[in-house]
Amino acid sequence: MNWNKIKVLLFKEIKGVVRDRKTFMMMVIFPLVFLPVLIGGITYFQMKTMQGNMEEIVPVYIEGREYATGLVGYLKSSGDYKIVDQPEKDIAPALQDGEIALYLKIEPAFHQKIIAGNSGEIKLFYNNTNTLSDSSSKRILQLIAGYTAQIVEQRLKGLQLSPYFIEPVKLELVNTATEQEKSGRFLGMMIPYFVIISIFIGAMNIGINITSGEKEKETLSTLLVTQLTRSEIVVGKLLTLIILSTFSAILNIVGIVLAYQFVFSSVGSGMELVIDLSANTLFKLGGLFVLLAFIVSGIIILAGSFARNIKEGNSYVMPIYMVVILIGVLSMSGAFQPAGFIYYLPIVNIIFLLQDIFMLQANLLHLWITIITSLVFGGLISYLSVKLFQREEIIFRT
Repeated sequence: MNWNKIKVLLFKEIKGVVRDRKTFMMMVIFPLVFLPVLIGGITYFQMKTMQGNMEEIVPVYIEGREYATGLVGYLKSSGDYKIVDQPEKDIAPALQDGEIALYLKIEPAFHQKIIAGNSGEIKLFYNNTNTLSDSSSKRILQLIAGYTAQIVEQRLKGLQLSPYFIEPVKLELVNTATEQEKSGRFLGMMIPYFVIISIFIGAMNIGINITSGEKEKETLSTLLVTQLTRSEIVVGKLLTLIILSTFSAILNIVGIVLAYQFVFSSVGSGMELVIDLSANTLFKLGGLFVLLAFIVSGIIILAGSFARNIKEGNSYVMPIYMVVILIGVLSMSGAFQPAGFIYYLPIVNIIFLLQDIFMLQANLLHLWITIITSLVFGGLISYLSVKLFQREEIIFRT
C-alpha cells in the first residue's frame, strides 16, 4: 500500500469537498453560525418565557373568598396574584383562554373548620396546556403550604408546644458538586448526542457522493484505471471521511458550547459552563471523535460502495441513521444507566464514554475496552469495504 498515492487521493477528495459551496456551508457555516443561533435562540426564549411567567401577576378567581379571608389576604400580600371577579365564560374555557390563570373553590365551612382545629377544603383548578396556568399552579401550592405552616405554628402555640414538636428532624441539603461537575453533567447529556449526529450527517453527505455518487456520475471508472489499487482507493476515501466528519463534529461542539454559554450569561441563570481543557481531556475527546468517525465512515463507505446510485445509498444508510439517533436520544435523556457490557458495543460505548469524561467519571478499563473494540469493529468494516470494492459485479452493477 503506497501512502504517497493515498495522500494524493486524500487531498483530491478534500479539495473537491471544499470547492463545493453547499457542502462547505453545511460543514462550517451551519455549525458555527446557524446551529448556535437556532439552539441558542430556542433556549433563550424558553428561559425568558419561564422567567416572565414567574414574574407575571397571576389573575386568580376565588369562589368563596369570604370564607377564607386570612388565606386571601396572604395571597394578596405576596404581590404575585390579582384576585379577579367571576369570569363571563365558564371556568374551563376561561382557564383555556387565559382569562384567568387559576380558580380556587373554598368550601363554606372553611373558616369554622380551621378555628375548630380541623382541615378546611380548597380545590385548585388549572389548565396545564396553558403555560401561565401550569407554572402558577406550582407557585400557589408553595404559597398555600406557607399559609398552612402559619396555621400549624399558631395551633402549636395554643397548645404551648414548640414548632419543633412536629419537626423532630431538620434536614438541610448541601450540594457538594463543583461548577465543573455541574457543567460536566449538562455537557455530558448534550454533547454526545450532537457528536454522533454531526459525525454521521457529515460522513453521510460526503461519503455517499464519493462512492455511489461517483458510480452514478460514471467518474469511478476513471479512478479505477489509475495507479491506485482498490485498497488504496478505499483507504483514501475512508481517511477523507474521517478527517472531514471529525472536523465537522468539532465545529458543531464549539458552536453549541458558545450558544449555551451566551444564553446562560444573557438570561442571568446563574449557571456557567466550566470545561476541563487539559491536554489529557482534549486528547481523550479527540481520540474518541476519531474512533467514532472511523466506524461511521466505514459503514457509509461500505453502504455507498454497494449501492448503485445516491438515492439507493441514502436508503441503505437511513435505517442506520435512525438507530444512531435513538442511541443519541437515550444518552441525552439520562434514562439509561450504562452497565459494564455497554462498553463492548461499538458506537454505543463511545457515546457513553464521552458522557463519563464530561462528568469526570471516566474509567481507565472502560476507556481501553472502548478503544480496542472500536478499532476491531472499524477495522472489520474497512476490510469488508475493501473486499467489496474488489468485486467487479458489485462496483459496476446497474
